[in-house]
Amino acid sequence: MPLYLRLFHGRADPSDVLTDWGTDGPTIGPFDTFHATYCDALELWNDETCFELNTDKSLIHFDGVFYGDLEITEAPLSTSVLSLDDAERTAKAHASVPSHHSSVAPLLAVFLDAIRSHHGDELARRLALAIKAALR
Repeated sequence: MPLYLRLFHGRADPSDVLTDWGTDGPTIGPFDTFHATYCDALELWNDETCFELNTDKSLIHFDGVFYGDLEITEAPLSTSVLSLDDAERTAKAHASVPSHHSSVAPLLAVFLDAIRSHHGDELARRLALAIKAALR
């Protein structure tokens, strides 16, 4: 039975105190096995493929956003799903963004959240990848 991981309750900075549910994150999958080590490293396994998510201050860090909640489901709740390979590429692309661009990260998170709320997850995801590529 394939499984999917949905991230939500996102914020740009782990110290942000939210007054609402924050941003919705991606749905990642399908995968067969979920493994957590001390809730510090979260692994999604599909056959021989493994994608690892890390945490920071009890928040899951992915693509420059810190998520407070996750949900594992048997069916994706959205039509936009990142495969484990796409999630790995996204994580690597974010890790390679030079640190001098970190000052614009909160502004970009607000911009992408607005795009996501008005135009959907897929456009926001594509814009995020394009912006990251441009900042390299």
